Amino acid sequence: MNNEKLNKVLNEYGSRATQLAKLELGTYKPRKVRSSTWNGMTPTSTKITMRKRRAVASGKLQNSIRYNVSIQEDAAFIEFIMMNYGKFVEEGRKPGKGVPPAALKKWITEDRKMRYFNRKTRQFEAMTPSKLNGLMFTINRSIKAFGIEARPFMKPSERRAMLEFAGKIAKAFGEDSIDDITD
Repeated sequence: MNNEKLNKVLNEYGSRATQLAKLELGTYKPRKVRSSTWNGMTPTSTKITMRKRRAVASGKLQNSIRYNVSIQEDAAFIEFIMMNYGKFVEEGRKPGKGVPPAALKKWITEDRKMRYFNRKTRQFEAMTPSKLNGLMFTINRSIKAFGIEARPFMKPSERRAMLEFAGKIAKAFGEDSIDDITD
């Protein structure tokens, strides 16, 4: 079966869905920011404020989104591919479970390139191993207590692109089927 028109339309759909997902990740939206006081591993009080923030920190997830179209004899598939942690940005993370320390260390040092701010001297200082471990502990403790809020970017983008392309996909499939019958 010749599926030239369907393949073209599905590639346009994939391109549009990835474009919308990248835009969604880069958009500044009001997001929750927590400030908590702790007694050991349990928060005693938490103040939640809303700040405009992006869903991505480094842009690596944004740049990694791509798609793959495969058309077989009786079915067509489109697969969206991204970095592994995109799942956790999309779906969030429930409270009660922390992040693997190696992944958190990589995120702090390589992706974010965080610096340590000394409140007493009001200056940035070099990140020493002990300061890095302290930062990793506080971030992980917060994730264990509150989880990570979901920031869906792929599903809404797929839905929005499908609304734009549903008619075109059906029409292309019909035209390819008619071309196959008449040949």
